[in-house]
Amino acid sequence: MSKRMWLYGAMALAVALDQISKYFLVGYHAVLIPGVVNLTTAFNEGVAMSMLSGFGGWIPLITAAIIVLGFFAARKYAVGWLSLLSCGMILGGAVGNLIDRVTLGYVIDLFEFTFVDFYIFNVADIFITCGAVLCGVSILFFEKRDWKGKEKA
Repeated sequence: MSKRMWLYGAMALAVALDQISKYFLVGYHAVLIPGVVNLTTAFNEGVAMSMLSGFGGWIPLITAAIIVLGFFAARKYAVGWLSLLSCGMILGGAVGNLIDRVTLGYVIDLFEFTFVDFYIFNVADIFITCGAVLCGVSILFFEKRDWKGKEKA
């Protein structure tokens, strides 16, 4: 199996779980874990934490460009399975949110922490955040390159 399957598989899983969760859960409100997290539907016209909500049509174009650049960068520069997995999680989450943005004009957010004042988020956001953490772990502890991009001995 090619190492790139970590990239493709993570992307596919992130998009599928994000879109399935939105399809089945939008419009519902429920307490998932009392005092911790609720299921709540919100519509986000901006990017993370509703920033840039006034930019309208530019957000999908910029997001799509970043996804394409990120995909080719991951294919070229990510070498280990963990870095490919983390890139796939980030890109898949971005694609999941882009699908909403293009088809609906906004992103559907579903989960709300109740123990802290925090923004409502969705499965794609979870993949992006966890992928970013794994990317950092991969770079700090597993990549065999120095800071100039040269292979370490």
